Amino acid sequence: MRRGARGARHRDRRGLPREREVGGRAARRGPAQARGGVALRRRHPRGRDDARLRPRRPRHRGTRGLRSEPAALPLLPRTRAARRPGAPGAAERAAHPAPRRGRRRPRGPRRRAGAGRGPGVTATAVGLCGLGSAALRAHLPALCRAEETGAAVIAGVCDPDPARSETVVARTRRARAFPDVEALLDGSGCDLLVIASPPSAHIPAITAAARRGVDVLCEKPLGVAEGDVDRLRDLTGRAPSWLVATVHQYAHAAAWRVLERWLRVPARSGRPFRLEVEVERPGTDPLSAGGWRAAGDREGGILGDHAVHYLALCHRLDPGTRVLDAHSHGAPGRETASVELAVGPGTARVGVSYDGRRRRNLVALALPDRGAELRWEDGELRRLRDAVPGRSHPTGALSDRQFVNDLYGALYDDLLGHRDDPGWRDRQRRETVEVAALLAEALRLSHRA
Repeated sequence: MRRGARGARHRDRRGLPREREVGGRAARRGPAQARGGVALRRRHPRGRDDARLRPRRPRHRGTRGLRSEPAALPLLPRTRAARRPGAPGAAERAAHPAPRRGRRRPRGPRRRAGAGRGPGVTATAVGLCGLGSAALRAHLPALCRAEETGAAVIAGVCDPDPARSETVVARTRRARAFPDVEALLDGSGCDLLVIASPPSAHIPAITAAARRGVDVLCEKPLGVAEGDVDRLRDLTGRAPSWLVATVHQYAHAAAWRVLERWLRVPARSGRPFRLEVEVERPGTDPLSAGGWRAAGDREGGILGDHAVHYLALCHRLDPGTRVLDAHSHGAPGRETASVELAVGPGTARVGVSYDGRRRRNLVALALPDRGAELRWEDGELRRLRDAVPGRSHPTGALSDRQFVNDLYGALYDDLLGHRDDPGWRDRQRRETVEVAALLAEALRLSHRA
């Protein structure tokens, strides 16, 4: 007799005995599932534990055999939706998400309560300055959803048009109307000021909030006037913990995140890449209140309206992004412009036009050393290999107003969920200042004779 792992007795030194049924008869050969018990026939490895060991089976009284017991069936993984690899699979999952199982969350002090959840979480009081088309179509719907979850509450609004303010107040839970941003900051007790006014009014409102220590989320663009970037640097330098963030919602689009994943390896390994952006619009947005987009240099023109979104995306890829050249021509409201950028080991070109025939957006990423290209054109994401197009996958389109407005929901989730994170606040503050500097440089170069 000898003892194996865990004290199992073996009569034959050469291997494990065959399992016997009750009554002493040898177990019949055949599938283990048909016998109700599992026989171990492999040799016992000497000097180490057997990975297939099972608990000792009790002996049957009055016999020398082992009592056969059904073996526990393994738990098979649940079926998962088919997933194709790479960018096409990611785009398809983003466009058609499958039902997700509940995720295990850590217990105890390691678990952080999300925005508007858990005990002790206070809703962020929000003041909204400016009630134009961006506020009515994007900010207010996202803030009302945040109110429903308890993450935020709209405390006050202000706009030069009193009738517009009263209309918004009537549709919110507890907001009050104020004549200007100074009165809004002093009377609403807001923790966060959302600025959705024309670009020329951004810096005065930001300055008023900074003096009171109120965090700011400001619509793009910043840096349209001379001295704006220096003013932002001065404000952020005086209050290192103060938050000023900019509305750059394109980064929350699922297709852009696929492009970012494609760029991780080239950016880290120094491989060249080329990013081409084309934006085409048949004039300025007809739904815009006040017509500031057609005001030209005073409000940033098309560079401040559309190109700045892609300057921010390039800055996220590489904070050291530089403007190499910029050009602009055409009358305000019908102008065409382009910006050349150095983004890490690659380059980017952003071409924007108010003189187009239709609404169109294209973001194309080319990796020359791999012969691969990823094209995000309107609502389609397509991968090309050696200039041969592959299958297209539906995704959100930046030329679709409603899709762009819906991205504000993800932007506010990110803001309200991370507003207390010092690292996140610092990154947002640096991005705001540095993207404003990129736009200011592009505007300066485009104004050359």
